[in-house]
Amino acid sequence: MITTYLYLNSTSPRRVEIINKIRKFLPSDIIFDVNKPVFQEDLNKADYKSSRDYLIDNCKLKSCSQTIEACLTKASHAQGNDPVHVIIVSADTILTDKHEMRVLEKPIDELDNLRMLQTQLQEGSVKCLSSVHISKYTIDPQTEKIKCLKSDQFVSEAEIVLDKAVLDTEMLKTYVDLGEGLDASGGFKIQENGSFMVKEIKGDYYNVVGLPFNETLMTLYKYM
Repeated sequence: MITTYLYLNSTSPRRVEIINKIRKFLPSDIIFDVNKPVFQEDLNKADYKSSRDYLIDNCKLKSCSQTIEACLTKASHAQGNDPVHVIIVSADTILTDKHEMRVLEKPIDELDNLRMLQTQLQEGSVKCLSSVHISKYTIDPQTEKIKCLKSDQFVSEAEIVLDKAVLDTEMLKTYVDLGEGLDASGGFKIQENGSFMVKEIKGDYYNVVGLPFNETLMTLYKYM
């Protein structure tokens, strides 16, 4: 009998929360664990033609050989070297302008935060892109080498529509003064006070949180 392990290659509490919801729809005998990513996210964004291209590469590289070996080793040791299948889920989420030409980073100070928000409001919307890489591995009993059984990667998109009317108020300055946006990509936290300027989310809400629910579930379902 082959035991299947599901590893979330992320320590994000929000992603752990989402994957635990997803697991309710998967076979109950799958063993779940969290793996701390080892990939150093140091890709040069300037080398990419679009934010999406950068995101895809950055996510894929999280499932590096060291990660695969680490997950397989943990699973094999836990099963006393009995046969195992290991499914690894890696994810990366970015906020980008609506044309996907620049990744929206954290502001460097309050003035930069204000400028950033004004620009985004004038453009009317931003995009949240999440890339998810899912792969399944085992150890070939004949060669004792790692064997990839299946692999998928997709990008989920959510458009965050912003309320331009906020520009005619003092609300932007009030929000910037809170200091909340200094620790957020794009300069605002949509799940907290930053939602004051959000009119609508077009797409999977969980994409904005960090792991698209439906598409991740439906892809994982094919691995069962």
